[in-house]
Amino acid sequence: MSITNILDNTCSPVVCTYLPTGQADRFDQALATGQRTWSPDEALAKDRRHLTSPSPLTTGRLTPGGVIVLGHRGPNSRTPKNGWSTATLRQVALGVVTTVDHDACGLSVRFTGFFHAHDLHGAHLGEAVMEALRLSANSWGRPVTAAAWPTLGLLARLVAHHPDLPEQPGPAHEELVALITGRAVAALTR
Repeated sequence: MSITNILDNTCSPVVCTYLPTGQADRFDQALATGQRTWSPDEALAKDRRHLTSPSPLTTGRLTPGGVIVLGHRGPNSRTPKNGWSTATLRQVALGVVTTVDHDACGLSVRFTGFFHAHDLHGAHLGEAVMEALRLSANSWGRPVTAAAWPTLGLLARLVAHHPDLPEQPGPAHEELVALITGRAVAALTR
């Protein structure tokens, strides 16, 4: 599936997943390969079935064309609801989901069109994304859907106006901005 076809899908959700502080190598590997995997071994017993067979938990959220937000090195996840809204994440990456595979080895998600930022304050991501990342941190990094609006509007502004962007961002960045902005506009006009 080409990135152009993926950008046409305006109904896909924003899914957040957190990789704990001790998994820096897995975060780096996810960015280097464009793939996030969950094996049944790393899941709680009640969650293992969701990793090896399609279910509403995974297929309803992780769909080609959806936006994926990866967070790494945040505050303590054992905080009350919305406890991360004013926190800072050391690393955040956004991408577009291209494929979702279930097999005996678990769940694997491939993505492209990266936006990567360091030391990002929760206000830039919005309360819904930060809460989804906190919930993900509390459940072995399980994918958690963030409310689509105002999430999309915040992400569009973040990606389009981030101060660390090079003066001439590449095509993958431009496609990600177009995707998120298009979804934000679609959400407003529904």
